[in-house]
Amino acid sequence: LDPKVQDVLLKDLGSTSLSDAATWCDDFDHSPIGRWSEPLHYINYPGHACAFDWARDCKQDICNAGALLNYSGQVFDRSTSKESRLVALKFVIHMMGDIHQPLHVASADDRGGNDIHVETSFASGYQRSKHSGGHGHGHGGNLHQVWDATLVEEIITELRQEQGENGDGSQNWQLLSDLLWKRLEGDWSRNLTEWRKVVAEDGAGDSDALRESNPSQLKAGLTWVAGRTASIGCSYAYVGSDGHRIQSGETLGRDYFEFTKPIVEIQLA
Repeated sequence: LDPKVQDVLLKDLGSTSLSDAATWCDDFDHSPIGRWSEPLHYINYPGHACAFDWARDCKQDICNAGALLNYSGQVFDRSTSKESRLVALKFVIHMMGDIHQPLHVASADDRGGNDIHVETSFASGYQRSKHSGGHGHGHGGNLHQVWDATLVEEIITELRQEQGENGDGSQNWQLLSDLLWKRLEGDWSRNLTEWRKVVAEDGAGDSDALRESNPSQLKAGLTWVAGRTASIGCSYAYVGSDGHRIQSGETLGRDYFEFTKPIVEIQLA
């Protein structure tokens, strides 16, 4: 995060850590009182549309982009309680991550890759031992899980190995965060400027957090982001490095990891 943004978030979050705020939604939607919120985590488009259409895919704003639009407004609504604004902020933090995960804006036919059952054989070192009992036979699951966790954990594991560390890729997320921030300040600085203009700045470059004064501009920006994520999913998540569409029963090897790693990193950024 931009240090200025992080300072604002931490002030608004109070005693809640940014990490806890980011994962709160996943706990909430698995609770009896929060199950209603599950559809807010994703966008399902029909078939192989590979695109987002708000009227078609987000009726009554019941989708990831709709949640971001509505909860962003609540964050800035001083007529609501501080507690309600805190809940809204937790939704915004989490949903902004989900809208950049290619299989959270994906086909309804396979429920965003949840129905595509695959194994992975690209894990190295500790990760391979952890997932296969040391035998190197790979890690089972589904394609959605691969994008939710497995690819990211492998990237972190390899960063740790480069630093001479041992351990699980679910630990030391700060290594990846630091790497991405360095790129945003360096090779990706132009990307950062363009991304901010989409949802967080006006045409003059004046920051106005999530366009609190112009919901229609925020909606247009979110439409662009969701459409881009859908396109990336069809070009990378759903296909192998040779372009074939991934089917249940496949094992995703090192070629898939190397093919998707740059996309995972730039979507996280």
